[in-house]
Amino acid sequence: MSRAAWAGSAVAWLARDRGRRWAWVPAIVVAASLVTFVVPQRDGPFALFEALAPVVYGALLLLVPLAVWRRSLTLLLAVIVAAGAGWLAYHSPATEATTVSGPSLTLLTWNLHGDRLRDIGFADVTARLQPDVLLLEEAAVRPGDEPLISAWPYRIELPNAATPPGMVILSRLPIEAQGMVSTPAGAWDRPRAPWIRVTLGGRTLTIVGVHLEYPWASLPCPYCPDARDTEVHALVDFARQVMATGQPLVVAGDFNFTEREPAYQDMASVLEDAAAAGGATWTPLADSFVPPLLRLDYVWNDPELDVAARVACDGSRSDHCPVVAQVGLTPAARGPQSSP
Repeated sequence: MSRAAWAGSAVAWLARDRGRRWAWVPAIVVAASLVTFVVPQRDGPFALFEALAPVVYGALLLLVPLAVWRRSLTLLLAVIVAAGAGWLAYHSPATEATTVSGPSLTLLTWNLHGDRLRDIGFADVTARLQPDVLLLEEAAVRPGDEPLISAWPYRIELPNAATPPGMVILSRLPIEAQGMVSTPAGAWDRPRAPWIRVTLGGRTLTIVGVHLEYPWASLPCPYCPDARDTEVHALVDFARQVMATGQPLVVAGDFNFTEREPAYQDMASVLEDAAAAGGATWTPLADSFVPPLLRLDYVWNDPELDVAARVACDGSRSDHCPVVAQVGLTPAARGPQSSP
């Protein structure tokens, strides 16, 4: 067959390709990624896309059955190319587990979905991970929960903090001071960032628990994280103030942002992400077969701390996975603490 005949056959086949009209869908997804890479968006539709990018790319696989049904090589190739682009752009390679030397404590942050401790897998998770300090969001200590938390003699309950029923902090170590990140006044719609101070290796360690405001998506604004980002900036300022006194700092909890958003970079400008390759932590359905899809829960630390963190989904019956971190002082930070 001549080249002209081959070309004619190819054109005729494409003309019969009944699924090629759908190939614009993966093309638009890739184009949206390019826009967000070149010009990062803090709000609006492209910001919403960037927050949900792995989910969007995963949803493109639903076009594969359509390509097979329509016998569309064009659509199939478009999905394959887009999936490859998404993998290169958003895949985070797993890291090997690390250990922390010297004085350390185990910190656990976990959003309990408002469920009772005995119903959420609390006993199994804490028995396996053995945390010294727990930062619990959407949590409350209810009648009958006392036996489950008896291993942590120090407790702070904040029934009006963040999302109901509130926030709870449990500690095996004495809580030497406590407070709430509340400045600037206009940054907070309600208490969302309680802090405590404990002693680690002779140094005062500040631990902040966080449950930031959800960035509601509604018309006419498809993604409006301004209130949450204002809270992030307040946290960054607080971190700078604490670190300026020479006190090591950990900030952990449910931040309601993904690592693809400018708010993440705001935090990363001051603190280190201890679980950068830890994987997704949130699923739309609690206690179900749906795997975690987005990473919303973090452990952040200043460079004076040696922190090894990971996501620990096993046993959680919440819509969030716990994030557990081993927190220790770096060798250089084990000397005398500067006075505030």
